[in-house]
Amino acid sequence: EDETRRRFLGAVGRLLAPYVADRGLRWEIHIDETPFGLWTIQDMRPPVPGTPQSEQWRADNRPTAPA
Repeated sequence: EDETRRRFLGAVGRLLAPYVADRGLRWEIHIDETPFGLWTIQDMRPPVPGTPQSEQWRADNRPTAPA
């Protein structure tokens, strides 16, 4: 996934350039990949991607307690 990361950071850099780099400002991009086990949203652990519960979260556009 190094290629994907490189392309993503390049795209972000190009999008931000007119607002920072092209104005002579110094800047940094930081993306944190939090381990799944250390992640909660509104005190609920997110469902595994691709599961029915994750699709429910997506449809509701918010965390949803399991039925």
